[in-house]
Amino acid sequence: MSDEARKEQRENEKPKHQIRAKVEHTFALIKTQMKQSVTRFIGLLRNHLNFSITCMAANLKLFAHKQQRMQKVKNR
Repeated sequence: MSDEARKEQRENEKPKHQIRAKVEHTFALIKTQMKQSVTRFIGLLRNHLNFSITCMAANLKLFAHKQQRMQKVKNR
């Protein structure tokens, strides 16, 4: 593959990469910090509720982190 073709392919993949990075980072947070790498319950409903609550907690954590960063920028 030539350098020009690689550059073109990179430019075509860039928007997908940006979206994929946001999604993958969120799932990494859920799996590592919230220890949700495996399902713990028998039954689809309980697992779904557990995952939904975990996602809400992850969103709240990310929101709080963004608020703290904004406060630091504001205080500078």
